Amino acid sequence: MNKKILWVAQILFLVLVFTHFGMTTIRGTSMKPTLNEGDLLLYTKKSVYDKGDIVIFQVTAMDRLLIKRIVYGPGEAHPDKVDTILKADEYYVLGDNASVSQDSRNPAIGTVRERQIRGRVLWRLWPLEKISRIGG
Repeated sequence: MNKKILWVAQILFLVLVFTHFGMTTIRGTSMKPTLNEGDLLLYTKKSVYDKGDIVIFQVTAMDRLLIKRIVYGPGEAHPDKVDTILKADEYYVLGDNASVSQDSRNPAIGTVRERQIRGRVLWRLWPLEKISRIGG
């Protein structure tokens, strides 16, 4: 009986992990010094997003995922467009290493819609000596 309970618990755990969480690796230097190339990250797929969160999002024009920090959210003034307010599902994102980052300042990326966001980064899992919680 105990083996059966353990087996069911393992299956439920895996279902939870694969439906609510994901992992990705940092490529590039746009999020330095917070995140470095090769860092392994755990992110939640279902979340509410706030200013300061680091998010993973799809950029259709580039056919790739990017990882950036939300600096302005819904209802806030768009920093690059006079008299423009971000819509209810729009976020303005920047890389922590602004001099090399491709982010909302790039017209090919622009503001990020909530439907583009894959998740919010929770933890750095690798390298082992830098395991830490990311964000709030």
